[in-house]
Amino acid sequence: MKVVIIGHSFVRRLRELVEKDSDCANLRLETDKFQVNFRARGGLTVHKLRQQAELLSFNHTDLVFLQIGGNDLSTLSPYQVAHSIFDIVEHILNVNRARHVVVGQLFWRSPEATKSDLYNDKVVRTNLLLSEGAQCSRRITFWRHRGFWKKTLSFLSVDGVHLHVQAQRKYLQSVKAAILTVAKTID
Repeated sequence: MKVVIIGHSFVRRLRELVEKDSDCANLRLETDKFQVNFRARGGLTVHKLRQQAELLSFNHTDLVFLQIGGNDLSTLSPYQVAHSIFDIVEHILNVNRARHVVVGQLFWRSPEATKSDLYNDKVVRTNLLLSEGAQCSRRITFWRHRGFWKKTLSFLSVDGVHLHVQAQRKYLQSVKAAILTVAKTID
């Protein structure tokens, strides 16, 4: 099964973990069954993703995991972000001819990092819109990352935006679980 993981710095950091730690190679998925490819840019927004053709230059993949939207919430409303994400999802399904797209749940950030108490409220609202929108198609799944919703934000690194090292491994397990769960439905 061909898998493409697209996104912002979370995906870039996940790729770095997979490349550096042989225990995490191929997201700990069987290489004879899953071929995982990463396409990521730090600071990536939905708008920038549309403009960077090399990130969307693939065809006929089985599964795409999309982790994007968090960098957009500082300037756009939850509705605008969700709408833009679903535009990209439609592109991936219809132009790239992916069989299925998984949209990863957006993560909270520390109020100090966002300089706003409203950012995390926007994350909650965007995730709700993404969850509702994904129910409209059998080819789209909204994936809820488990274990990242403590009010203490203890899963975040000191920058208040990215995951700390242990949480990064937990994120790997969550993405792997999404792939395995969805793979059962499209094989």
